[in-house]
Amino acid sequence: NYDIWGDAVPSQSGYEAVKSVSGDNLGISAFSAPADICRDSKGNFLIADSGNNRIVITDSSISESLHIITSLEYGNRKITLKNPCGVYVSPYDDCIYIADTGNSRIIKCRDYENAEMIIEKPDSELYNDTEKSGFFPSKVIADKSGFIYTIVSSSSNGALMFDKNGVFQGYYGANHIDTTAEIMMKYIGNMFLTDSVRSRNSRNVPSAFANFDIDSSGFMYTCTENVSGNSIVKKINSAGDNLFYNTDTEFGDHTAYYSVENPVISDIDISESGYINCLDSSSGKIFQYDENCRLVFISGGKSEQLGGFRNASAIESSDNMLYVTDSAKNTVTVFEITDFGKNIHNAVLLCEKGEYSKAMPLWLEALEYDGNYHIAYEEISNAYFISGNYEKSMEYAKKAESSALYNRAFEEYRSEHSGRYAVIMICIVSVLFIAFKKADKSIIFRIADGFDDILWRKQYSWKKTILIIIFLFISEIVNDRLYGFQFQADYSKTFSIVPYIFKSAVLFFMWTVGNWSVCCLLDGKGTFRNICHVCAYAVIPYIIQNFITALISHFLIYDEKFFIDAVMITGIIWSALMMFMAVKSVHQYSARKTVLALVLTFVSMIIIGFIMILLFSLIVRMCSFIYTVFSEIIYRIRT
Repeated sequence: NYDIWGDAVPSQSGYEAVKSVSGDNLGISAFSAPADICRDSKGNFLIADSGNNRIVITDSSISESLHIITSLEYGNRKITLKNPCGVYVSPYDDCIYIADTGNSRIIKCRDYENAEMIIEKPDSELYNDTEKSGFFPSKVIADKSGFIYTIVSSSSNGALMFDKNGVFQGYYGANHIDTTAEIMMKYIGNMFLTDSVRSRNSRNVPSAFANFDIDSSGFMYTCTENVSGNSIVKKINSAGDNLFYNTDTEFGDHTAYYSVENPVISDIDISESGYINCLDSSSGKIFQYDENCRLVFISGGKSEQLGGFRNASAIESSDNMLYVTDSAKNTVTVFEITDFGKNIHNAVLLCEKGEYSKAMPLWLEALEYDGNYHIAYEEISNAYFISGNYEKSMEYAKKAESSALYNRAFEEYRSEHSGRYAVIMICIVSVLFIAFKKADKSIIFRIADGFDDILWRKQYSWKKTILIIIFLFISEIVNDRLYGFQFQADYSKTFSIVPYIFKSAVLFFMWTVGNWSVCCLLDGKGTFRNICHVCAYAVIPYIIQNFITALISHFLIYDEKFFIDAVMITGIIWSALMMFMAVKSVHQYSARKTVLALVLTFVSMIIIGFIMILLFSLIVRMCSFIYTVFSEIIYRIRT
């Protein structure tokens, strides 16, 4: 399983491999690159044995071969299969659909002997015939209306759709192109090119589907290779829109232990219970998700042992079993659900029925086996919420690291204890009011002439400046780590003060040095010391808003985020105005020259940052060189 930071953590197995079946085990010749597997209404399995140009039919336990399809009677002639990569049996009428890839056709039949219909390359104006690589259907499915869908690897327009008579009807659900900075730059560049040059440039086209499946409600699920994590698996409509409730889910293996950039989901299967089974051929793992795209189990892996794969190619589910073909091992591996897996499935089923109280003991039992099982924490939080125990619901929402569940429970909890929170808010407002009354407001509220007054009376010191920078550093930590859970649940796994030092002291140093260096060239009157002092005073509103927003975030719900945004924007704008007046006063500039100085200060900060990176890189290389020389000397002395 994975934690909130995306790191893999040990978990109980939901499925375990019970056997691996080869052609020899079935009493037939060895499989050769099996590419697909499906189950019919009788429970028998059909395996697309692509390398042997055949479809193998086995019994429900994949222990006996019942029939082998190598050829079919079609009219008065016999047709033979060549490299069939896809097979599908409709649960509505038991029709068999074969993607006869090597022969560039789709075959529909109702038995193992005779073909009822053959679909070849469409001869239609709707068909985009710009692909010159041919018509090679790799996968095929059909819906309850008899419409047939196939994937052609050369087509980026989506799945090809045929009616029940085999007439081409168009494309279904093409992928969309993700708008990236690279694509935008290319689009802008093409605006300045001639038509002839533009026509020779490569085009940005959507990725073709790798595989698909259809559920009992008729919704199509697709998987695509070479795309980002949340676009790999989608539940689509005819326009290609993703219909998943949670579209942010990153499907597949998202740890950094593999050399591939993205997971390669080679097949997808929707079980009778609605679970989404994804087969990642890059890692050899099986990922099972529920209807809300929450990760339920991970099984399999890359290995030569039972339950491991070299090149997993297809997956099928049946009851509490999973069946996976391996095109390199030439086997079918059978997985059986474990007791832990049954427990989870039963709990999910009860939750889908709304029986959260009955499901809670099952979730608590699951946590005894796996204390990091997030779905259990989420559903227990839901159960407590429905029962009215909002405090417990908040507790388990935190353990589930779900800010949405926590926010929902906190809203009800706050309503129950509105009197207590009203007293707390009155106390906070009173303290802030008293602090405001006693604070020195000569600078913060006299933006126009406050800095002139401070500089004239010399009401500044290094002690005050350093103290302000320390408070800036503390406020950055508070703003990042002590926010209300309903607003910020994704804290960093480890705590380091280095980023906060950079966001406070280092940036302040870069600003003051940059401003001093620029204003020396612009005849500024301020010294480096004066610049540090006035700029420190200028960030006080920003510091105050950091503390205030972090404080009130513990008393507001997410829908009231407007108040936090209002305080934050006010503090930032206030500090920006004070910084403008600070630079104007300390250097005795006009407004126009102050704007120029501020712009050049930002440029100088970039230059300073670049120089700091170069120096850091040089120091690291120098230290590495010294260490290497020292190690070599020690080695020579010892030898």
